Order: sequence, then C-alpha cells, then structure tokens
Amino acid sequence: MMAHSRNSSSGDGKQVLSLPFGYRFYPTNYEVIRYLKHKILERELPADIIPTIDVYSHSPDQLPLDKFKYGVAGEWFFFTTCSPGGLPTRDGYGYWSPTGLPAEIDLDQRIIGFKQAVDFYWGQSPDGIKSNWTIDEYRLNPDQLDGQADETTQAKVQNLVACRVRTSQ
Repeated sequence: MMAHSRNSSSGDGKQVLSLPFGYRFYPTNYEVIRYLKHKILERELPADIIPTIDVYSHSPDQLPLDKFKYGVAGEWFFFTTCSPGGLPTRDGYGYWSPTGLPAEIDLDQRIIGFKQAVDFYWGQSPDGIKSNWTIDEYRLNPDQLDGQADETTQAKVQNLVACRVRTSQ
C-alpha cells in the first residue's frame, strides 16, 4: 500500500520522513529492487529511510537496528556490500552464511533481481549453531541497466545489496 508521506528538513539539510500514523515500511520484493536500483544509480529515493551499514561485519546482537525506524516488528532494512560467503564477523562470535540458491525476482516476465537467504550461525564455521536471524539479500540484475552503465555503476551493481534483516523471536 502506498502512503503519502510528509517530508520536512532537519537542521543538517537532510529530508526527514514522517509517515502517517499507523503506516509502516513493508515493501514487496519488486519495491526493494526498485529502491536498490535508485541507490545504485544515485537517483532520489521514493523515501530515503534505508541506512547504509556494514551488515555482515556484525553479529545480530551488535547490528545498529535502531538506525531503521520505519518497519514492522522483527524486520529492518539496510543497504550494504555483498555477503562475505561465510566469513566470520568482526567481533568473532559467529558468521553469516548463504542458504540455498538465489531466487529470481520477476516483473512482467523479466528478471529484475535476485533474492538470497543468508542465515546467522553462532560459533565457528562449519560447526556453528543456527540462530533465529536471517537476511534476505536483494541484488539488482545487471541487465536492468540496459548496457548503459559506466564502470563505477557496474561495480555498484556487483557490490551493493539491499538487506531485509529478520528475526523469528
């Protein structure tokens, strides 16, 4: 559901989003890919509310979840660099590891992006204990740029992802 939001300017010139009472940020897979594409192409976002952090360097209990304020309970959105593929977090308490194969995200019979589940495990690989924390990692399909991207933009497509961090607590 699209909601009209009110934006006001903070003291530092940034736009501050003010959602109507009762509304939450709960995008579809397509909408997450759309936000990611806007971020990669440095276009104005429909609502600039998704912070950029280094998600994969943190254990779940160290993630700055308070930086995302507009979602539903148990879900947070961030932009970050690609997953490390099972490398340990900086704090050494565990690791994020991809689960299964990426799923295609289609719109009008075109693949616009991909969604990959990434689970957190406490301990050291490969003997870690699976936690109740999962990231849905969204990647833009490079074909969405119609071959018009310069090297910098192509690198962003390869390295920048959107993440929906979830817990089943």
